Amino acid sequence: MKGKAIRNMGRRVGHDLFDLRFGIASFLLYLFLTEIVFHHICPMVIVTGLPCPACGLSRAVRYLFVGDFRQSLASNPFAIFWLLLAAYFAYMRYFCGKKVRYLYEIMACLCLVMILYYAYRMITGFPSDPPYVYQENNLISILIHSVLHSYSYSLI
Repeated sequence: MKGKAIRNMGRRVGHDLFDLRFGIASFLLYLFLTEIVFHHICPMVIVTGLPCPACGLSRAVRYLFVGDFRQSLASNPFAIFWLLLAAYFAYMRYFCGKKVRYLYEIMACLCLVMILYYAYRMITGFPSDPPYVYQENNLISILIHSVLHSYSYSLI
């Protein structure tokens, strides 16, 4: 019985990885290119220079994995909830072979709470409270400076 369950679990994982292969490859390429070109992976930071509601989430997960819970909470307090949801999803999908009921509703609620917390942090800590800092080297800033610079030359 255990051998069959393990084979079924392996099939589900393999099937999911095969179905998501282009998405995974695209995401890895995106991470690689944006890190090389912009030194950031967040599209909101790249374009506007402003942090997004998920700002600090990767760092918080990294801190959780090394056991630094205080730093994890300081970086983004929602990392633990996303990890718990991912673990529950993996358990239900791969070990039990069942769908997670209300997965999208849970994710939407978590996103809503993150957005509310983001608004609070932006009001109380922006722009001096890391990770909620402004990145000056963003695309909008570069575009505005280049337009103003070319406009000032046309006036001379």
